[in-house]
Amino acid sequence: MTPNLNTSFDVKEDKINVSLNVVVGSTENTSVPFQAECSLTGIFTYKYEEDQTKVGLDTLVRNNAVAILYPYIRAIISTLSMTSNEFPNYNLPTINVGKVLKDQTN
Repeated sequence: MTPNLNTSFDVKEDKINVSLNVVVGSTENTSVPFQAECSLTGIFTYKYEEDQTKVGLDTLVRNNAVAILYPYIRAIISTLSMTSNEFPNYNLPTINVGKVLKDQTN
């Protein structure tokens, strides 16, 4: 099962709401026992004047913020699949989320 990821973000002054949505599995594929979707939003603060390494807002949102959120989604989906008592536990793969999102847009 290959996870499908997408993101959205909303910037208001120095507050950034970053949402990561992950869909895994399928209800149409009989070899996959389930479909799970998880959406998680993190609220981040970015102050340009304090960005000593000059990471930049775009890199913070597209790479760092989604990389911070992804392990939480992995844990949620793993726990959800484990508690079903019908299917084996499913762990999302460890991935470079920024690269996967970039590849999906290309």
